[in-house]
Amino acid sequence: MDEVRILQITFGEPVSAKELPAFRGAVIEAAGRGNVLFHNHQQNGFRYGYPLIQYKRIGGKPSLMCINDGVEEVYEFFRNKKRKLQLNGRPYEVRIEDVHLNSFLPAQTDDWQSYSIMNWLALNQANYEDYTRKSELDRLELLQNILAGNIKAFAKGLGWWLDQPLEVEITAPPEWSNTTFKNKRMLQFHTRFRCNVKLPNFTGLGKGVSLGYGTIKQLKGKQTVRQEKEAAHT
Repeated sequence: MDEVRILQITFGEPVSAKELPAFRGAVIEAAGRGNVLFHNHQQNGFRYGYPLIQYKRIGGKPSLMCINDGVEEVYEFFRNKKRKLQLNGRPYEVRIEDVHLNSFLPAQTDDWQSYSIMNWLALNQANYEDYTRKSELDRLELLQNILAGNIKAFAKGLGWWLDQPLEVEITAPPEWSNTTFKNKRMLQFHTRFRCNVKLPNFTGLGKGVSLGYGTIKQLKGKQTVRQEKEAAHT
């Protein structure tokens, strides 16, 4: 597996969680809809691949996470040199606060790698009904299986084939809250897990990763799930 290039751009002016979709739309318009990786739609329909440009809210500020081909394509936005965007009718000044370009080597490991995952959209309509009928223990097993599938989908999206069995274990009781995604009410989960795979910080797993759902962070120290959730929403 080759190294994965990751460019993370954080903007200076804060946005609310509700404004993130509007921020995404404004960036898409500024870059031009001909640049597919900004919106994951092609002329003949949806681009069924892992999103290589993801829109996140970190510390209350919008951030673009660009992966591999997304690193080149994001320059289309900056080539436009648009200094102000419109977010739900209010002007938003395009001011870059921080830029990080890193290389990351995905790998399976002999030891556990621990992460938090925030706002994870694990369930679709079919497995939601299955989830509600299960015991607490069986629900946890279902979520672990879904998370393993999400990690495999992420790896496949990078052209990376796992050559060892994938081990995944959720290590904290999942907390949940309601959210609206594509005009549908859904459950989002906040929890911790460990696996035998190195994953890049702030990448997304599951549904809605292009809008910041399912963002993971490697665990350091002893924050509680509630503290991590509160930090993600500040």
